[in-house]
Amino acid sequence: MRGCLAGGCAALAATWLALAGYARASDEEPTPAETVKKTTLGYSVLLVGRINPLGTKNDFQLHARQSLSSSDHILLKDTFIGANLISSFKPTAVFLGFGAELQPLAILKLTASVQWVRYFTPFDNLVSFPTASAEYGDSAIERLGQLGENYSTHAVYFFLGALLQAKVGPVAVRSELKAAYAHVDLEAGDNVYYEIEWDLLPQNRSWVLFNNTDVLYLAEFGLIAGVRYSLAHAFYDERAFAPGEPHKNPNSPTHRIGPLVGYSFTTKWKAFEKPTLLLIANWWLKHRYRTGQEVHQAIPYIVLAFAFRGTLL
Repeated sequence: MRGCLAGGCAALAATWLALAGYARASDEEPTPAETVKKTTLGYSVLLVGRINPLGTKNDFQLHARQSLSSSDHILLKDTFIGANLISSFKPTAVFLGFGAELQPLAILKLTASVQWVRYFTPFDNLVSFPTASAEYGDSAIERLGQLGENYSTHAVYFFLGALLQAKVGPVAVRSELKAAYAHVDLEAGDNVYYEIEWDLLPQNRSWVLFNNTDVLYLAEFGLIAGVRYSLAHAFYDERAFAPGEPHKNPNSPTHRIGPLVGYSFTTKWKAFEKPTLLLIANWWLKHRYRTGQEVHQAIPYIVLAFAFRGTLL
Protein backbone atom coordinates (compact mmCIF):
# COMPACT_ATOMS: atom_id res chain seq x y z
CA MET A 1 0.00 0.00 0.00
CA ARG A 2 1.30 3.37 -0.91
CA GLY A 3 2.11 5.88 1.82
CA CYS A 4 0.04 8.76 3.12
CA LEU A 5 -0.73 11.73 2.67
CA ALA A 6 -0.42 14.12 -0.25
CA GLY A 7 0.02 17.83 0.11
CA GLY A 8 -0.40 18.25 3.80
CA CYS A 9 -0.40 14.98 5.57
CA ALA A 10 2.02 16.48 8.02
CA ALA A 11 -0.73 19.00 8.89
CA LEU A 12 -3.52 16.48 9.45
CA ALA A 13 -2.91 15.68 13.10
CA ALA A 14 -3.05 19.35 14.04
CA THR A 15 -6.14 19.74 11.84
CA TRP A 16 -8.18 16.95 13.39
CA LEU A 17 -7.32 17.87 16.95
CA ALA A 18 -7.95 21.57 16.38
CA LEU A 19 -11.31 20.71 14.81
CA ALA A 20 -12.16 18.52 17.77
CA GLY A 21 -11.31 21.34 20.12
CA TYR A 22 -13.45 23.75 18.10
CA ALA A 23 -16.39 21.41 17.92
CA ARG A 24 -16.61 20.73 21.62
CA ALA A 25 -15.35 24.02 23.04
CA SER A 26 -17.48 25.39 25.87
CA ASP A 27 -18.87 28.93 25.81
CA GLU A 28 -18.89 29.06 29.60
CA GLU A 29 -16.48 31.31 31.46
CA PRO A 30 -13.47 29.39 32.84
CA THR A 31 -13.21 28.89 36.57
CA PRO A 32 -10.24 30.40 38.44
CA ALA A 33 -8.61 26.98 38.64
CA GLU A 34 -8.73 26.69 34.86
CA THR A 35 -6.94 29.98 34.25
CA VAL A 36 -3.91 29.33 36.45
CA LYS A 37 -0.61 28.95 34.60
CA LYS A 38 0.34 25.30 34.49
CA THR A 39 2.51 22.66 32.84
CA THR A 40 0.83 19.70 31.17
CA LEU A 41 1.96 16.42 29.60
CA GLY A 42 -0.22 14.99 26.88
CA TYR A 43 -0.35 12.98 23.68
CA SER A 44 -2.17 12.81 20.34
CA VAL A 45 -2.85 9.92 17.97
CA LEU A 46 -3.85 10.07 14.30
CA LEU A 47 -4.87 7.10 12.11
CA VAL A 48 -5.27 7.83 8.39
CA GLY A 49 -6.17 5.96 5.23
CA ARG A 50 -6.57 7.42 1.72
CA ILE A 51 -7.12 6.65 -1.95
CA ASN A 52 -5.98 8.49 -5.13
CA PRO A 53 -3.21 7.98 -4.22
CA LEU A 54 -3.47 4.94 -1.93
CA GLY A 55 -1.90 5.11 1.52
CA THR A 56 -2.07 4.72 5.28
CA LYS A 57 -0.19 5.86 8.37
CA ASN A 58 -0.24 6.13 12.16
CA ASP A 59 1.06 9.27 13.91
CA PHE A 60 1.83 9.55 17.61
CA GLN A 61 3.05 12.65 19.45
CA LEU A 62 3.94 13.18 23.10
CA HIS A 63 4.06 16.82 24.19
CA ALA A 64 4.88 18.93 27.25
CA ARG A 65 3.37 22.44 27.40
CA GLN A 66 3.75 25.42 29.68
CA SER A 67 0.87 27.89 29.60
CA LEU A 68 1.90 31.50 28.99
CA SER A 69 -1.00 33.37 30.55
CA SER A 70 -3.49 33.05 33.37
CA SER A 71 -5.84 35.51 31.66
CA ASP A 72 -9.33 34.43 30.65
CA HIS A 73 -9.29 36.80 27.65
CA ILE A 74 -10.41 35.02 24.49
CA LEU A 75 -7.02 35.61 22.80
CA LEU A 76 -4.87 34.68 25.81
CA LYS A 77 -6.56 31.85 27.70
CA ASP A 78 -5.15 29.14 25.40
CA THR A 79 -1.53 30.26 24.94
CA PHE A 80 1.49 28.06 25.58
CA ILE A 81 5.04 27.08 24.72
CA GLY A 82 5.95 23.44 24.37
CA ALA A 83 8.12 20.63 23.08
CA ASN A 84 7.10 17.31 21.58
CA LEU A 85 8.38 13.91 20.54
CA ILE A 86 7.15 12.83 17.11
CA SER A 87 6.70 9.42 15.50
CA SER A 88 5.00 8.30 12.30
CA PHE A 89 4.69 4.71 11.12
CA LYS A 90 3.84 3.79 7.53
CA PRO A 91 4.18 0.68 5.40
CA THR A 92 6.91 2.56 3.52
CA ALA A 93 8.87 4.39 6.24
CA VAL A 94 9.36 5.29 9.88
CA PHE A 95 9.66 8.93 11.02
CA LEU A 96 11.11 9.84 14.44
CA GLY A 97 11.88 13.34 15.69
CA PHE A 98 11.29 16.18 18.07
CA GLY A 99 9.80 19.65 17.76
CA ALA A 100 8.90 22.92 19.44
CA GLU A 101 5.63 24.85 19.41
CA LEU A 102 4.58 28.33 20.42
CA GLN A 103 1.03 29.63 20.64
CA PRO A 104 1.36 33.31 21.65
CA LEU A 105 -2.31 33.94 20.84
CA ALA A 106 -5.26 31.60 20.61
CA ILE A 107 -5.52 32.43 16.89
CA LEU A 108 -1.84 31.76 16.03
CA LYS A 109 0.38 28.71 16.48
CA LEU A 110 4.00 28.38 15.30
CA THR A 111 5.84 25.07 15.01
CA ALA A 112 9.28 23.72 14.10
CA SER A 113 10.58 20.16 14.03
CA VAL A 114 13.33 17.88 12.79
CA GLN A 115 12.60 14.27 11.86
CA TRP A 116 14.82 11.34 10.97
CA VAL A 117 13.39 8.94 8.39
CA ARG A 118 14.13 5.37 7.37
CA TYR A 119 12.61 4.37 4.03
CA PHE A 120 11.94 0.68 3.31
CA THR A 121 12.10 -1.17 -0.02
CA PRO A 122 8.52 -2.59 -0.09
CA PHE A 123 5.55 -0.75 -1.62
CA ASP A 124 7.58 0.84 -4.46
CA ASN A 125 9.40 3.27 -2.21
CA LEU A 126 11.88 5.01 -2.58
CA VAL A 127 12.46 5.85 -6.28
CA SER A 128 14.74 8.70 -7.40
CA PHE A 129 15.57 10.39 -10.71
CA PRO A 130 18.15 12.79 -12.21
CA THR A 131 15.65 15.48 -13.30
CA ALA A 132 12.24 16.93 -12.43
CA SER A 133 10.85 15.96 -15.85
CA ALA A 134 11.02 12.24 -14.95
CA GLU A 135 7.80 10.20 -15.12
CA TYR A 136 6.39 9.48 -11.66
CA GLY A 137 2.75 8.56 -12.23
CA ASP A 138 1.28 5.54 -10.45
CA SER A 139 2.01 3.19 -13.36
CA ALA A 140 5.61 4.42 -13.71
CA ILE A 141 6.33 4.04 -9.98
CA GLU A 142 4.79 0.56 -9.95
CA ARG A 143 6.81 -0.48 -13.02
CA LEU A 144 10.07 0.79 -11.51
CA GLY A 145 9.30 -1.09 -8.30
CA GLN A 146 8.79 -4.31 -10.24
CA LEU A 147 12.17 -3.72 -11.90
CA GLY A 148 13.83 -3.31 -8.49
CA GLU A 149 14.64 0.36 -9.01
CA ASN A 150 13.30 1.28 -5.57
CA TYR A 151 15.71 1.15 -2.62
CA SER A 152 15.93 1.66 1.11
CA THR A 153 17.64 4.77 2.42
CA HIS A 154 17.51 7.38 5.17
CA ALA A 155 16.72 11.10 5.32
CA VAL A 156 16.42 14.13 7.57
CA TYR A 157 13.47 16.52 7.30
CA PHE A 158 13.08 20.01 8.75
CA PHE A 159 9.57 21.46 9.11
CA LEU A 160 8.37 25.00 9.84
CA GLY A 161 4.69 25.82 10.27
CA ALA A 162 2.22 28.60 11.05
CA LEU A 163 -1.45 28.06 11.83
CA LEU A 164 -4.08 30.83 11.85
CA GLN A 165 -7.49 29.95 13.26
CA ALA A 166 -10.63 31.80 14.29
CA LYS A 167 -14.22 30.99 15.24
CA VAL A 168 -17.30 33.21 15.21
CA GLY A 169 -20.42 31.46 16.43
CA PRO A 170 -20.63 28.06 14.74
CA VAL A 171 -18.33 29.06 11.84
CA ALA A 172 -14.59 28.43 12.03
CA VAL A 173 -11.81 29.29 9.59
CA ARG A 174 -8.32 27.85 9.78
CA SER A 175 -5.32 28.07 7.47
CA GLU A 176 -2.04 26.25 7.99
CA LEU A 177 1.13 27.04 6.05
CA LYS A 178 3.96 24.52 6.33
CA ALA A 179 7.42 24.38 4.73
CA ALA A 180 9.58 21.25 4.57
CA TYR A 181 13.28 20.93 3.76
CA ALA A 182 14.56 17.45 2.88
CA HIS A 183 18.03 15.95 2.92
CA VAL A 184 17.72 12.42 1.49
CA ASP A 185 20.55 9.98 0.82
CA LEU A 186 19.84 9.39 -2.88
CA GLU A 187 21.72 7.29 -5.40
CA ALA A 188 24.63 9.02 -7.14
CA GLY A 189 23.50 11.32 -9.96
CA ASP A 190 19.90 11.65 -8.77
CA ASN A 191 18.51 15.02 -7.68
CA VAL A 192 14.77 14.42 -7.23
CA TYR A 193 12.71 11.61 -5.69
CA TYR A 194 9.10 10.55 -5.47
CA GLU A 195 7.74 11.36 -2.00
CA ILE A 196 4.61 9.24 -1.65
CA GLU A 197 3.36 11.13 1.39
CA TRP A 198 3.16 14.33 -0.66
CA ASP A 199 2.46 12.75 -4.06
CA LEU A 200 5.15 15.03 -5.47
CA LEU A 201 8.62 14.89 -7.01
CA PRO A 202 10.61 17.19 -4.66
CA GLN A 203 14.21 18.15 -5.19
CA ASN A 204 16.72 16.88 -2.67
CA ARG A 205 18.11 19.60 -0.38
CA SER A 206 15.33 22.01 -1.30
CA TRP A 207 11.99 23.25 0.02
CA VAL A 208 8.39 22.14 -0.41
CA LEU A 209 5.51 24.43 0.61
CA PHE A 210 2.04 23.30 1.73
CA ASN A 211 -1.19 25.05 2.60
CA ASN A 212 -4.47 23.66 3.94
CA THR A 213 -7.38 26.08 4.39
CA ASP A 214 -10.71 25.04 5.94
CA VAL A 215 -14.06 26.83 6.28
CA LEU A 216 -16.20 24.90 8.75
CA TYR A 217 -19.58 24.71 10.40
CA LEU A 218 -19.29 23.30 13.93
CA ALA A 219 -22.52 22.12 15.51
CA GLU A 220 -22.90 22.07 19.29
CA PHE A 221 -23.60 18.32 19.26
CA GLY A 222 -20.27 17.54 17.57
CA LEU A 223 -20.95 17.61 13.82
CA ILE A 224 -18.20 19.09 11.63
CA ALA A 225 -18.97 20.08 8.01
CA GLY A 226 -17.14 22.32 5.60
CA VAL A 227 -14.80 22.77 2.66
CA ARG A 228 -11.04 22.24 2.39
CA TYR A 229 -8.59 23.68 -0.13
CA SER A 230 -5.06 22.25 -0.37
CA LEU A 231 -1.95 23.39 -2.21
CA ALA A 232 1.53 21.86 -2.53
CA HIS A 233 4.53 23.33 -4.33
CA ALA A 234 8.01 21.83 -4.83
CA PHE A 235 10.81 24.33 -5.51
CA TYR A 236 13.54 23.50 -8.05
CA ASP A 237 16.88 25.05 -8.98
CA GLU A 238 19.29 24.26 -11.82
CA ARG A 239 20.24 20.91 -10.24
CA ALA A 240 16.78 19.55 -11.06
CA PHE A 241 17.14 20.05 -14.83
CA ALA A 242 19.31 18.49 -17.50
CA PRO A 243 21.76 20.74 -19.39
CA GLY A 244 19.82 22.75 -21.97
CA GLU A 245 16.46 21.72 -20.51
CA PRO A 246 13.99 24.59 -19.86
CA HIS A 247 13.82 25.46 -16.16
CA LYS A 248 10.05 25.08 -16.02
CA ASN A 249 8.40 23.34 -13.08
CA PRO A 250 6.36 20.47 -14.58
CA ASN A 251 5.05 19.08 -11.30
CA SER A 252 3.65 21.85 -9.11
CA PRO A 253 1.84 23.60 -7.70
CA THR A 254 -0.90 21.03 -7.14
CA HIS A 255 -4.40 22.05 -6.03
CA ARG A 256 -7.35 20.18 -4.47
CA ILE A 257 -10.73 21.31 -3.15
CA GLY A 258 -13.80 19.60 -1.80
CA PRO A 259 -16.05 18.87 1.19
CA LEU A 260 -15.20 17.42 4.56
CA VAL A 261 -17.51 16.03 7.20
CA GLY A 262 -16.82 14.62 10.64
CA TYR A 263 -17.99 14.08 14.18
CA SER A 264 -16.29 14.86 17.48
CA PHE A 265 -17.36 12.71 20.43
CA THR A 266 -17.52 13.67 24.09
CA THR A 267 -15.76 11.52 26.69
CA LYS A 268 -15.44 11.62 30.47
CA TRP A 269 -11.73 10.75 30.58
CA LYS A 270 -8.86 13.24 30.37
CA ALA A 271 -6.60 10.45 29.13
CA PHE A 272 -8.90 9.91 26.11
CA GLU A 273 -10.30 13.21 24.87
CA LYS A 274 -11.93 14.50 21.71
CA PRO A 275 -12.12 11.32 19.59
CA THR A 276 -12.90 12.63 16.12
CA LEU A 277 -13.82 10.83 12.92
CA LEU A 278 -13.36 12.75 9.67
CA LEU A 279 -14.00 12.08 5.98
CA ILE A 280 -12.55 14.27 3.21
CA ALA A 281 -13.51 14.00 -0.47
CA ASN A 282 -11.46 16.43 -2.57
CA TRP A 283 -11.08 16.73 -6.31
CA TRP A 284 -7.78 17.50 -8.01
CA LEU A 285 -7.84 20.86 -9.77
CA LYS A 286 -4.23 20.63 -10.91
CA HIS A 287 -1.85 17.65 -10.87
CA ARG A 288 0.48 16.24 -13.47
CA TYR A 289 -1.20 12.81 -13.41
CA ARG A 290 -4.55 13.11 -11.58
CA THR A 291 -6.55 15.48 -13.78
CA GLY A 292 -7.03 13.18 -16.76
CA GLN A 293 -3.44 12.42 -17.82
CA GLU A 294 -3.39 9.07 -15.97
CA VAL A 295 -6.26 9.18 -13.44
CA HIS A 296 -9.60 10.69 -14.45
CA GLN A 297 -10.29 14.04 -12.78
CA ALA A 298 -13.73 12.80 -11.67
CA ILE A 299 -12.08 10.33 -9.28
CA PRO A 300 -11.76 12.06 -5.90
CA TYR A 301 -8.96 12.08 -3.39
CA ILE A 302 -10.56 10.48 -0.32
CA VAL A 303 -9.21 10.49 3.24
CA LEU A 304 -10.69 8.72 6.27
CA ALA A 305 -9.09 9.74 9.58
CA PHE A 306 -9.60 9.03 13.26
CA ALA A 307 -7.85 11.09 15.93
CA PHE A 308 -7.86 11.40 19.69
CA ARG A 309 -5.75 13.00 22.38
CA GLY A 310 -5.26 12.85 26.13
CA THR A 311 -3.78 14.59 29.13
CA LEU A 312 -1.43 12.43 31.18
CA LEU A 313 -0.26 14.96 33.79
